[in-house]
Amino acid sequence: MKKCLIIFLFLLLFSNTLFSQQSAVDSLKNLIQTATNDSVKLINYLQLYDKIKFQHPDTNRTVYNDAISFALHKHHKMTIASLYNNRAISFGVYGINDSCVNYLLKAIDIYKNIDSTLVQLSFAYNNLGSVYRSMGYYTLSIKYITKAIKKAENDKDTVKIASRLNNIAAAYHDMDEPQLALKYALRAQNIYKNLPDTYEKVNNLIALQSIYTELDKLDTAFFYIRKAEEIALKIGYVYALPDIYNNLGFIFQNLKDYPNAKKNLFLSIQYCDSINNNDYKFFPFWHLASVLRLEKDFKNSKIYLDKIINIADNQNNSEYKNKAYKEAYIFYKEKNNLSKALYYHEKYKQWADSIMNAKKQKQIAEMNIQYETQKKEQKIKLQEKQNQIQKAEIEKQKAIIWMIVSFAVIFLFAIIAFIVYRNQKQKQE
Repeated sequence: MKKCLIIFLFLLLFSNTLFSQQSAVDSLKNLIQTATNDSVKLINYLQLYDKIKFQHPDTNRTVYNDAISFALHKHHKMTIASLYNNRAISFGVYGINDSCVNYLLKAIDIYKNIDSTLVQLSFAYNNLGSVYRSMGYYTLSIKYITKAIKKAENDKDTVKIASRLNNIAAAYHDMDEPQLALKYALRAQNIYKNLPDTYEKVNNLIALQSIYTELDKLDTAFFYIRKAEEIALKIGYVYALPDIYNNLGFIFQNLKDYPNAKKNLFLSIQYCDSINNNDYKFFPFWHLASVLRLEKDFKNSKIYLDKIINIADNQNNSEYKNKAYKEAYIFYKEKNNLSKALYYHEKYKQWADSIMNAKKQKQIAEMNIQYETQKKEQKIKLQEKQNQIQKAEIEKQKAIIWMIVSFAVIFLFAIIAFIVYRNQKQKQE
C-alpha cells in the first residue's frame, strides 16, 4: 500500500478565535497607517502578514505588496527574507508549489547572507524539503531536509531533529526505499522515546507501521499502529485517526481477519466525517471494496467500488484512478464479467503507464533543477572567491598606501627636524 507516511496539517481552524484574529489584523493595519517610526512600521507589517499567511495568496496579495515594497525601500534584509518565507507558506498551503519554492529560495539566499547560523534558515530548509517531496523531487527533498537536520544538531534541538528525520523517512518511502525509510524512522523513534507525547510522535509511529506493513512484518506494524492509536486518543489528535484506523483495517485485511478489518475501516470513515475530511474516505472505501470482495460479498463490495470509481472519475488524482480501476478490474474478473474486466484493465494500465511516465518526467525535471542549482552554487562560490581576491587586493593596496603615507610622513618629519636642527646650529654659531 502506497500512502503518505506523515500527516501535515498546515491549518488548524479554531472557531472561537476567528473574531479575535480579525480584530488583531485590523489593529495592525491601523498601527501601520499611523506609525511614524520606520522600525515600528516594519515590525507591524511583518506581524500583519504573519497573521494572514494562511489565506490564499490572491487574497493577501495587497498586504504583501505593500509590506515588501516598504521593506525593500528601507533595505531591511531580515524583514524582506521573513516576508518571502511567509509568502512561500501562503503558496504552499494551497499547493502552488513552484511559487512556494521560488520564494523559499529567495528567503534562504537572504538568510545565508545575513547569518548562516540563523534559526530561520533551518525552518526554510525544512519547508523547502517538504515542498520538493510533495512535488515528487525526492533527492532534492532529502538534500534540504538534511541541511535542516545539521542546523538542528548544531542547535541541539532534539525535537526538530526527530521531526526532520521522520520527513526524510517519508521521502525514502515515497522513493520505494523502505529499508532506508526504516533507518531514519527508527532514528526518530529513538529520540521520541524520551520526549512527551505529541502529534509528531504519532506521525512517527504511523510512519513505522506503514514501512513495516510494506516489508510484510505485520506483527511489528500492528504494534506501532496500536501505539499510535493510544497516543492519538490520549492527546486528542483526531486528525490522525482516519489514517490510523484505515491502516489497522488494512493490516487485518492482510491477516485475513475480515470482521476486524471492516470494523476499523468503518471507524476510519466515521472519523473522516467528524473532521469533514471527505477526500481521505477514498482509502477506507477502497479497502472495504477489497475486503467485501474477498468475503465474496459482491453486492456490498460493489457499493464501495462505485464510490471509489466515482471519486477517481471526478478528481484529477492519478493515484486514485490507478487504485480504483485496478480494484474494478479484479472485481469484474472474479464476477466473470469479462467485458467490464477488460475495460477497467485497460484504464488501469493506462493510468499505471501515466504514473510511470510522470515519475520519469519528474526525475528528469529534478536532474535539471539539481544541475541549475549546482551551477548557481558554483557561480556564487566563484563570486565569493573573486570577492575575497578583490578584498585581499584592496587590503594589499591599502597596506601599500599606508606604507607610502607613513614613509612620507617620516620623511617630512625628518626634513623638518633637519631644518630645525640646522637653524638652531646657525643661531649658536
